[in-house]
Amino acid sequence: MDLFTRTAPPWLEPVELEAWPTRFVEDEGVGAALLLPVGWRDDPEEQREGDVVERSWAGALPGEGLSVAVLTPADAGRSIRTWVDAGVAMLGHPDLPALTGAERDIELLEFLCDGEGEPLTGRLAVDEAATYQGLLALDGAPPDLVRVYVVLARRGSVAWKIGLTLSTACPPGTDPDVVQANDHVRAGAVLGELRFL
Repeated sequence: MDLFTRTAPPWLEPVELEAWPTRFVEDEGVGAALLLPVGWRDDPEEQREGDVVERSWAGALPGEGLSVAVLTPADAGRSIRTWVDAGVAMLGHPDLPALTGAERDIELLEFLCDGEGEPLTGRLAVDEAATYQGLLALDGAPPDLVRVYVVLARRGSVAWKIGLTLSTACPPGTDPDVVQANDHVRAGAVLGELRFL
């Protein structure tokens, strides 16, 4: 039995929220276009490591951020999921700039692959794709809760890792409808128009 669905998750559905305004960002340097919340850092930080170029925009609250990493060349014979799974195995949480830059202890509370294959690949116009979402806590009194979303995609020999982290008031065990209404809709407002150039 699969632990994930073979569909696009609801948080990838486009939505426009009056209370969560966004602006369009098309970044040819990393080959992606998406929406950025208004009030988040306008100019991205760039990191280069080996064949990976990553641009990240800091959010307004601790642990919030958006990042786009591109890997060229990507190995079509290797599962795209290793890009996230290896980071979780080594760090205990997804390797995303908003989290590594938080300089606080991070506890991964929930994390799962919630989409892979068709129709996700068709929706993103790529050869391979997977999505993850979860919840983590940044230490503090009380801890800051952060919802994390990751989109992995590969087209030919180019692969992308999109990471979005949002502050949340939904603790573990929150009713899924409440998480959808509070967190997933905000993710859809950012990632719902995602496309790869």
